[in-house]
Amino acid sequence: NPIEDGETVDGVEDGQMSRDVQWKCRYEDALIQPPRAVLDINMGEYAAGNRD
Repeated sequence: NPIEDGETVDGVEDGQMSRDVQWKCRYEDALIQPPRAVLDINMGEYAAGNRD
């Protein structure tokens, strides 16, 4: 995979991509068919739902 578990990607600040904001990535099992791994990007305060 191009992005590994625990790596970060640049986030968004004031509507622009910013290296000052880093979003953590991890792979999770898809919630719907077909079974597959999907990339989950935790956007901090902008994320939907709760994360462990």
